Amino acid sequence: MYMKNVFHSLVIATALCLVCGCSSDSDDNPPDNNSVPVSEAPQWKVEFNLPKGQEGKPDWQQVDFYQFENTMTIVLHLEDEMAPFLSKEDQMAGIVNGEVREIADIQLYSTSENRQGNLFMLLIPYADSDRFVDVYYYNAKTNQTFPITTTDLRGNNTVGSEVDFVVGLFTLGNITAKLADNMPFTPSAGDMLALFVDEVCCGVGNYDAKTQTWTVKAYDLSLGSTEAHFRYYSAERRAIYKTAVMIDFKTIRRAVETPYYLSF
Repeated sequence: MYMKNVFHSLVIATALCLVCGCSSDSDDNPPDNNSVPVSEAPQWKVEFNLPKGQEGKPDWQQVDFYQFENTMTIVLHLEDEMAPFLSKEDQMAGIVNGEVREIADIQLYSTSENRQGNLFMLLIPYADSDRFVDVYYYNAKTNQTFPITTTDLRGNNTVGSEVDFVVGLFTLGNITAKLADNMPFTPSAGDMLALFVDEVCCGVGNYDAKTQTWTVKAYDLSLGSTEAHFRYYSAERRAIYKTAVMIDFKTIRRAVETPYYLSF
């Protein structure tokens, strides 16, 4: 089982509107009329907060495992960005037809990159007539419970699979973006790209010089807004550009086969 968040194709283009800037740029490299000068490169980063879940821990009571003739094993990992919110009291439960069939404690470990890894192993018993299992996650630090996923019980074991089954509470996925032609600046080292909802940064881009594309890992931080936009910092111009055409934040969960083209 793997929850993969993907995006709908949108074109980010046309005119720009102003963003709030700092002090003016130097006289020998004035910005054009479609940007706001800044004295320093912005410090864009994502500030993670868990979305609002159901308050409290449910009174999970597991039914008798041995009354069922079938089992399915699910191994799940929460996204890396969840690490600051995790604790050894966290749990997941697999619920079938309103019955708690499995309760799994979190397993915390250190990865080869010296980061904290996590996993939940759920052994779900089920009858021939059962079709789906609903998985819920309890976060002890916030004392909140979140619905994670619903999956088919038949032929969906994850044990032995080469796929990393990572589920996210706020990860949307990766947006690929590319600059359109005739930019008012020359792309250079030190440039930055970020996705914003209102004034909140929801993803910072990484640039691949070989493909000349940006990849922005986007997050839905449950801010209540339905629109997002890109901001681009030009190191050459020492200015920030903002796309005027807004993205419907809900639609970027859908698939895209071509990158977004950013026009400034």
